Amino acid sequence: NKIFVYSFAQFINVFISFLLSPYLSRALEKEEYAIYNQALYLGSFITILFSLGLFNVVNYFFVKKDNYDEQNTIQSLILFLGTITTLIFYFSGFLFNNSTLAEIIKIYALSFIFAFPANFFNAILIINNKTKYVAYCSIIVTLLNSGGLFISIQEFHSIIFAFYILGIIVPILNFVLLFVKAKN
Repeated sequence: NKIFVYSFAQFINVFISFLLSPYLSRALEKEEYAIYNQALYLGSFITILFSLGLFNVVNYFFVKKDNYDEQNTIQSLILFLGTITTLIFYFSGFLFNNSTLAEIIKIYALSFIFAFPANFFNAILIINNKTKYVAYCSIIVTLLNSGGLFISIQEFHSIIFAFYILGIIVPILNFVLLFVKAKN
């Protein structure tokens, strides 16, 4: 049942993203579309590189409820890696000869400080059989990201504004939703 609910939520997320792609390719100029995708790819790469498989470790140590020292160490490591990832990504913008991409990277970098702990709480909730809640949060985040992107482009004609939503507002909201439920 947990696997079905989570898989169904992931299917919905992929479907929404799939529907958004043709819109983005038409609504954005080629350069903006390339910058948008490049920022997302860089963010994904940095996340994979600096998470160090840590969320798999979370699943191992948090199934055993009595490993408090290990759990505290993992929590601290996640906060540390989130902070380091944020700083590295933030300052990597100067590497690109594109001022728009550099600005977007600085905005998007702020998401990691919330995304790493959110992924941690996500794993904790799944371990504690709160998969439906995680699935709902996942869908809400995808809808907010898609809606924010759509509004940013349609109303504000700004890919930079979209990254304020994608990189700051939605990650904070996701973190809060998962944190509140995980602490209960």
